[in-house]
Amino acid sequence: MIRVMQVSTRHNVGGVSKLINALLSNKSTINSYITGECEENEVEFLLDTFDEPNKKLFKIKSLRRTPNLWNDLISLIKLYELIKREKPHIIHTHMSKAGLLARLAAIFSGSNAKLVHSYHGLIYENYFNRNLVKFLVFIERRIGQYTDAFVLDSQLIEKEIKRLSIRPKITQSVITPGVIEIDEPYIPRSRDSKALKILIVARLEQIKRIDRAIEALNLVSKVSPDIPFSVTILGDGQLKTELNRKSKEYCLPIEFAGWQSSLAPYYQESHLLLLTSDSEGTPLAIMEAAYFGCPTISTNVGGVADIIEDGSTGILCSDGTYEIAKAIIATFKHPNKLQQMSQSAHEKAKRDFSKELFIEKHLALYELLASKDK
Repeated sequence: MIRVMQVSTRHNVGGVSKLINALLSNKSTINSYITGECEENEVEFLLDTFDEPNKKLFKIKSLRRTPNLWNDLISLIKLYELIKREKPHIIHTHMSKAGLLARLAAIFSGSNAKLVHSYHGLIYENYFNRNLVKFLVFIERRIGQYTDAFVLDSQLIEKEIKRLSIRPKITQSVITPGVIEIDEPYIPRSRDSKALKILIVARLEQIKRIDRAIEALNLVSKVSPDIPFSVTILGDGQLKTELNRKSKEYCLPIEFAGWQSSLAPYYQESHLLLLTSDSEGTPLAIMEAAYFGCPTISTNVGGVADIIEDGSTGILCSDGTYEIAKAIIATFKHPNKLQQMSQSAHEKAKRDFSKELFIEKHLALYELLASKDK
């Protein structure tokens, strides 16, 4: 069996951690996982159990998202030691820091392992200043020369990689994230309550632009005061206090419910998922919501357009609050259209976003690389 080592910077609540858990559940490979520590304002996502013979978990306490030269050097050494000891056939890295350190450690160790790196979203958009981006792109181009394969989560990321002239040694694949393996049944539904139930699932950080969602909802309440709605926000972060204050200032019916271990009941009860980010990868929340027949209104960023069929399984908007408010109002005033989108979203989720398909495509890539001459 192929020995696959997954590496991430941290296993925080979010889409990347869910995808890693899916890959670690593959029983056709021998799996190990190296990850670091979450930041103080982050919550660690539930790790798969590692008491099975084909699974190992390694935590590196010095490996963190925040740059620290000493900690990063210690992490590089520990990664080097683990790679030398475990002798994986495939090293698959996720997130920027883990991607850099683990690939460097593999190169320094002289490992014959094939290197795979996943780009989860636009690489540096809205995260770093221009000069730092130039430096990081330079590094990615160089390390890409030693990386056997890239996994990209959308066609937009593929175009971005090409534009930046970042290339792997052998191949790159666009693999749509897939996490749909849910026991709860899908129940077809219409808007059976007078109020429109809106759900937001996101870290409460600036790039997620929950402030934009609040402004759009405030606009809805002003332009169409006859439209009743309620909003539940699942997530936490450094902006929670400020966002809560703003929602109360506008007298909006918003509940900040924090992170929840199970999102299924919220998807089942909601009519709409609302996403207003400045930047995204390929959001898993959209896929999960779609399975339960909860279509999404989203800003057209990152790989969102790859998973929402505009007007059929959801609505794509510009980043303007007026356009977002207009879309929310339209879904309330046209309940039959909302019901059609609900059904279409569910059908697309079953067809395109399954966990089995996601694992199958990765396994095919691993087998391809493992078959190459060392």
